[in-house]
Amino acid sequence: MFPYPLSPNNIFNFKNMLKLCSSMELGSLRKEGLTSLTWARSIRTKIILGLMTSILIISLSIIVITYFSSKEYLIKSAQEKLESDLQLGYAYLDQKYPGPWEIKQGDLYKGNEKINGNFSIVDEIGTMTGGDTVTLFQGETRVATNVKNEDGSRAVGTKVSETVAQRIFEQKQRYLGRANVVGNWNQTAYEPITNAKGETIGIWYVGVPEKTYLALAKSMMFESLSIVIGLSVVIMSFSFWFLRRTIGTPLGLLQTEFSKLADSHGDLTKEICFNSNDEFGDLAQSVNQFLVNLREILSNIRLESLRLAQISQDLSYVAHITEKTSDTIACTMRESTISASSQSEYANNILKMMTDARRIIELGQQEISSSVTSASESTQSTQKGCLIINDAYEHLNELTETVQIATSTMNRLHSYSEEISKIVTMITDIANQTNLLSFNAAIEAARAGEKGKGFSIVAEEVRLLAEDSKKSSAQIERIIGRIKSETSQALQSIQGSLIAVEQQAEFINRIGRSLTDIDRNACKTESDAKRIQQFFASLLSTIEQVENAIQGITMNLEEAVSASEEVSASVTEQSSMVDDIAHRSEDLSLLATKLQHQISGFKLN
Repeated sequence: MFPYPLSPNNIFNFKNMLKLCSSMELGSLRKEGLTSLTWARSIRTKIILGLMTSILIISLSIIVITYFSSKEYLIKSAQEKLESDLQLGYAYLDQKYPGPWEIKQGDLYKGNEKINGNFSIVDEIGTMTGGDTVTLFQGETRVATNVKNEDGSRAVGTKVSETVAQRIFEQKQRYLGRANVVGNWNQTAYEPITNAKGETIGIWYVGVPEKTYLALAKSMMFESLSIVIGLSVVIMSFSFWFLRRTIGTPLGLLQTEFSKLADSHGDLTKEICFNSNDEFGDLAQSVNQFLVNLREILSNIRLESLRLAQISQDLSYVAHITEKTSDTIACTMRESTISASSQSEYANNILKMMTDARRIIELGQQEISSSVTSASESTQSTQKGCLIINDAYEHLNELTETVQIATSTMNRLHSYSEEISKIVTMITDIANQTNLLSFNAAIEAARAGEKGKGFSIVAEEVRLLAEDSKKSSAQIERIIGRIKSETSQALQSIQGSLIAVEQQAEFINRIGRSLTDIDRNACKTESDAKRIQQFFASLLSTIEQVENAIQGITMNLEEAVSASEEVSASVTEQSSMVDDIAHRSEDLSLLATKLQHQISGFKLN
């Protein structure tokens, strides 16, 4: 019934075929001088292994699909045949034994023929249907069958399976399908046997063992396996040849070129000599273009490293100059601090002298008041007038000395103002120089880039501090100018007062020679004393203004001292940063030298 007979000669040994393919591939690889490790890492080997795996999976899939589809087809054909054999056998029984089915005396009859133990009829139908198993059941028990037990005896007296019995006796329907027949699985067809009353009294059965169809399905599977393996060998052989021609040879050439390039010891002037119109050719062209780009990049790096070395040298030189400048600024600021401290001390001394002068002037003002009172009372009493005139003469002498002292003090104050003006001018020059140096430092910091950012901030702070010092110096200079102007006026007034005092002394001498002139000159003396009193009041006000100005100068000088100390600290910190920049520039120069040495290992031209 099946066109392909099940024969061991037609079964292809799949393991031997795989061993053959593997030995062919490995032998070819050994001929090319590849080691086992190279073979395992070869792209061609990976592709071939992938192809073999794909073919193996496809082959196994075809075999499995063929087996199950063949099995399903054979079982379906068997069921159709069994259904036909069931009808054919039943019709044969009706023809051979006419009459109804019935049970007589505990046995199954067909017409007048007893079925129990009638093995000839089941053997005859089995032969007629081509080897089916045939059974007649009385109820659920086999009474005539060609189904045999394991010992070879007929399986008379055995029961039908419960599944079949339920279908036949309870549902009264035909059963087609797989069933266990005396311990063996069969494809079966069961038909209920009914008597004249329609009662089911037995079962008519035909079947065929499943192992027959499974054997046929396996035979078809092995036949398909032989064909698939043969085709797989052909496909893999062709694929191996094709891959070797299209991939293996170009890869070998590319590997040789790449090895030459790797062994060139940095010679980038060499190129890969490989001409092809496929991806391998594109790969070779891409590598050659990469070498061109690499040569250009390394040339640029060489030029930039030279520039880097020059820049680092320039940076080191600038740092050295800046360090010297910072030292000079620090020294100047220290001198300025000392000078400002001395000037502050001078100002304090001047302030002390002005305080003493004010006290003397206040005393003189009091004496003048007494003189005015005495002059007013001189008209009342000559004796008292003489005494008062004598006292006034003595007081005028003291006043003369006081005015002379005040004149000397004002002269010194004027001289001190001149010295303070010179110092302020020097501070202004220092501030201008500091501002210029901070500007130059900011330019150098900008050239230094990111590393000079901190230096730029310090330079900006120094510039702002220099501007503040310059403004303070200008303010001090304006105040000193006012002090000089007021001092000059005060000096002129004091000198005039000195002359007036001397004249008054002469007048008092004349009054002393003549008592008669006392009354006449008393009014004039009183008037002159009042003018002197007003002058002393004005002088006292001027001295207070001078004191306030000197106090402001002292405060400004103290602020200048503090600012100078801050600038000195900033310059010291700046010097430290410049020293750090110098060391880093040296490291940068060393790095550029190493980079040039490494790049010199490549041949670019």
